[in-house]
Amino acid sequence: MFASMKNANLSHRQKDWTPLARPPWKYSHTSTGMFLTTLSFCTGMVIALIISTAAGLTIGTLLLACILLFERSRLDVLLVHGEDRYCLVQLCGAATILQLPLLTKTFNRLPVASDVHVDMTALSYIDQTCIESMMAWAEQHRHSGGSLIVDWGPLHAGFRTAALESDRVQVDETPIHSIAAYRKAA
Repeated sequence: MFASMKNANLSHRQKDWTPLARPPWKYSHTSTGMFLTTLSFCTGMVIALIISTAAGLTIGTLLLACILLFERSRLDVLLVHGEDRYCLVQLCGAATILQLPLLTKTFNRLPVASDVHVDMTALSYIDQTCIESMMAWAEQHRHSGGSLIVDWGPLHAGFRTAALESDRVQVDETPIHSIAAYRKAA
């Protein structure tokens, strides 16, 4: 009787293992291939998305840097010849080493022995090389009999603050108002 129960249990177990209960990979390799194809496609898409995002960010950053460099290094020069020997040079933007040829060309176009007023109130930045070039031109202009008045505007305050903080330069306390001095002299 015990043996018949064993056979009954075997036949019952064989009935539990029907083809529907087998794992899918035992039927065919089609589903495994589909899974691997889908996985590789999704992985490729994610990698392509990451690469395109990185490339887009890099290109955008480079374009932004170029635009900022162009805007920050732009200098507009207005040259007005007035009555008698008066000339007004108005600088607007940033005077950097990139704009030094324009600045030099403008100062060389001014008449010899003229009264020149340089207005730098709209200037946001001036480079050391531009200052040295202007000072060399001013020395030549004074030797030729001309006069020069420079209105530094907010740049003077920035230079004065930097000089006071560094303790290397002694700054006089009386501000220089070059426009008022020019108008009194005229």
